Amino acid sequence: MSLTIFGYLAGQFRLVTDEGYSSLSNLVIFITMPASFFTATVSGVSRESLLTLVVAPVFGFFNVVIILFLTVMIGRIVKMPPEKIGTFGALCSIPNSAYIGYPIIISLLGEKGLTYAVAYDTGACLALWTVVVAVMKSGTQLRVNWRQILNPALVSVLVALAINLTGLKPPEIITEPIRIMGQANVPLAMTVIGYSFLKMKLQVNKNHSFLILTALVKLILYPLVGYVVLSFFRLDSTFKSVVIIIAAMPSMASAPVIVEKFGGDVEFATSGVFLTTILGMLTIPLLLYILS
Repeated sequence: MSLTIFGYLAGQFRLVTDEGYSSLSNLVIFITMPASFFTATVSGVSRESLLTLVVAPVFGFFNVVIILFLTVMIGRIVKMPPEKIGTFGALCSIPNSAYIGYPIIISLLGEKGLTYAVAYDTGACLALWTVVVAVMKSGTQLRVNWRQILNPALVSVLVALAINLTGLKPPEIITEPIRIMGQANVPLAMTVIGYSFLKMKLQVNKNHSFLILTALVKLILYPLVGYVVLSFFRLDSTFKSVVIIIAAMPSMASAPVIVEKFGGDVEFATSGVFLTTILGMLTIPLLLYILS
């Protein structure tokens, strides 16, 4: 999260303008993010593990959908403005698993845990680029426009899955540039978020209560829901730990970029990512202590 300071300073010194911000957003959502997803899926999920761990993507997809529907219901109950409900759902349902969760998982659970995590995130990514995007675009109604959601990120995941299933090995001259571009996703996304901080108005208003609600749902309710759902299934204990750890991660760092492109409240999204990341520094160690 500290990388956001570069985007903030770039904006303060006018090294990045609103037009540059829009261009960086396009670069993240159409190039670096798909490259990151492609590399993670190709390198992290072998053909054999994907075939034997079919349940992982299924759980990833439906956990996101369950939390998304819960957040839509909660948003309506608290009378959240319709234009915020989609953003609220995205912040609460899509965790920052790749850049915070993966290092934690591999240090605690090893490569087996990481394999589970990437397979799980395959389903979560599919949910993001279908159901979550549909909610963001329509506010509170699920009216999926398949022509619009067939975007580079979703295509990159599907292509990577096809490569794993067929056992093909793309030449390094193709995969290496994609891998390098994928590595640029985090700093570029953080730069975009940092620039977005300039647009934030830190004043006491009802938005703050929505942010607190976002943090409670994302960091507490989501892991609890994951734990309850898993209790009904006899699954590998390592997989259960992976699901709960991912569920407890802060909101995805790229959420403001996605919200910018598919409709929603960018200021709310930026504040939500910032708050859940800061509070996650307290809740994640507590969760890991409980799991241990």
